[in-house]
Amino acid sequence: MTSWWSATAGALVVVAALGNGSRLFIPHPNQERQISSWTPADSSARALRTGQVFLFDSRRQAVAYLEQDGSRTIYLWSGEPVAYLVDESVYAFNGTHLGWYKNGVIVDHDGNLVVSPAVAFRKPVQPAPARGLRGAMPSKAPMEPKPREPSLGVSWSDLSAREFFLPVVN
Repeated sequence: MTSWWSATAGALVVVAALGNGSRLFIPHPNQERQISSWTPADSSARALRTGQVFLFDSRRQAVAYLEQDGSRTIYLWSGEPVAYLVDESVYAFNGTHLGWYKNGVIVDHDGNLVVSPAVAFRKPVQPAPARGLRGAMPSKAPMEPKPREPSLGVSWSDLSAREFFLPVVN
C-alpha cells in the first residue's frame, strides 16, 4: 500500500491506506471541503444529525466516535469513554497524551493514522453495529506535556483503536 501526505495548491492532500485509491482533500479552514471518490455511508448521515463524528479503522469498521459537544469526548463503539480533545491533542483520562486530531483523522505519536471518518474511504465503510450504552465519564487526571508533533506518517498505525485509546501504562 502506498500512502503519503503532501501540500498541494494551498491545501493538504491525504492519500493513505484508507482503501485502494482513496483520497481526502483537506482544505484550509476558509476553503470548502472537497473529497474525491466519496461514497456516502448511512452511518455518516446519522453522525451528522447527531453532532458526532464516527471513526473507522483500517478495515473500515466503526470503532469509535467523537462527541462534538463541549466535552469533545471520544468513546469506543462499545460506549466506553476513552479520551478527549484539547485543541488538536488527544488525551486519555489518565492524563496520557495519545496523539493528535488533525483534519478529521486521529494520528499516533509516529504520525500514522489510527482512525478516520467514513468520508476518507473510497469503498463504503462496513455497516456500523449497534453502539453500546455510554459509560460513566471518568475524571480527568492532570495532562502530561504533549510531545513534539511528528510529521504526518505514511500508513496506518500498528496499534488497533483499542490499543491506542487504552494503552497499558507501566
